[in-house]
Amino acid sequence: MRRELAFNLAAAPRGVKDALADETDRVMIRGRIDALQEEGGEFVVIDYKTDRVEGEGLKERVGMYEGQVSLYRDAVERITGRKVQAVYLAFLHARELVRL
Repeated sequence: MRRELAFNLAAAPRGVKDALADETDRVMIRGRIDALQEEGGEFVVIDYKTDRVEGEGLKERVGMYEGQVSLYRDAVERITGRKVQAVYLAFLHARELVRL
């Protein structure tokens, strides 16, 4: 398992398909993955959240983070060339693990 894994990834601007983007017109995405676990040649991404939410509020908050963890999945797959089999949000206050 790797923790606090920093990454940089050049990507096409939002709204432009990667294949159509000019190589010189990229945006740099920088992030830090809380935990990356290798399982059977694939990866599991875990992102810890300290939000103080529960119940219905937790469901709404999951939606807020979908874009972030989608970028994490993309980054891991593009950088390593290997599949991410699962992404989890671990809400510490609610003690809930949500698979996306």
